[in-house]
Amino acid sequence: YTRGRELYFAASEDGRTWPEPVKLAGMQGHYQVSNHRGDRVVTSFMMHPGGSVDRRTNLYFAQTRDMGRTWQTADGRPLELPLEDPLGPALVRNYQEEGRLVYINDTQLDADGNPVILYVTSANYQPGPGGEPRHQTIARWDGRQWQFQEVARTTHNYDMGSLYIEADGAWRIFAVDR
Repeated sequence: YTRGRELYFAASEDGRTWPEPVKLAGMQGHYQVSNHRGDRVVTSFMMHPGGSVDRRTNLYFAQTRDMGRTWQTADGRPLELPLEDPLGPALVRNYQEEGRLVYINDTQLDADGNPVILYVTSANYQPGPGGEPRHQTIARWDGRQWQFQEVARTTHNYDMGSLYIEADGAWRIFAVDR
């Protein structure tokens, strides 16, 4: 960790020789979930305002198709690394402005290659019972803009879920409610 929980990545052509890590994001600390399909790597993450892990908020997305040499938003706009502006182009939704916290569970790509992020939102850092309402939420890029859907109520910030998007287009969410 540097300055809280900044995000770094490294890419290796052979899995044996690795360059120095490159900072992806440094907005006061982060947690992230990433995935890949072919040569494409996608990642979603949140930030810790003031470096406080109790104040994780906002939802961000970035992707690369060239092992991290260049990064883009969901709509293909270039991103300059490291990402340091909390309101910069990687921002998917400003949950800080809404007074909501974000706990990321999964990041997937749908049948059309559009990113889909599964996460929990809460009103309080205490895992429970304060912070209601809590929701398992989907953010989905539809090819033009991000769409948001609350898919289930949950009772704990750390209730985890996995999203499976099948080849036939079926979506399945497996979630734990403590």
